[in-house]
Amino acid sequence: VGADYVALDVKTLPGRYAQRLGARADDVEGRLRESLDVVRAMGERAEVRVTAAPGLADRETVAEMASLVQGVARVFLQPVSCRPPLLDPAFEKVQPPADEDVEYMRTVLAESVGACTIRSMG
Repeated sequence: VGADYVALDVKTLPGRYAQRLGARADDVEGRLRESLDVVRAMGERAEVRVTAAPGLADRETVAEMASLVQGVARVFLQPVSCRPPLLDPAFEKVQPPADEDVEYMRTVLAESVGACTIRSMG
């Protein structure tokens, strides 16, 4: 039985996943690309979620992320929200990106995918 709907969170570039997980970048990239192939094949019955967050998905990384998700039908860009209570209090110091940065990221992602919409997380 196949899935009715798939949502895939892409937090950052494969190399950054590898750094945080202590894994090989090519292993992470291969798995991520396989997952994205499933999302592409499902068309409108799937989405990719990208959380705009400093050091993960920001103005500097979004162009590379756009090429990674190219061909996906639907991408939702969600600005990070770090409102207490949080499992890790260190995240309370993380500042959400400025609205103009989020709009810039949406525009860049929209050039590679079917549609990119900003989704509020709060």
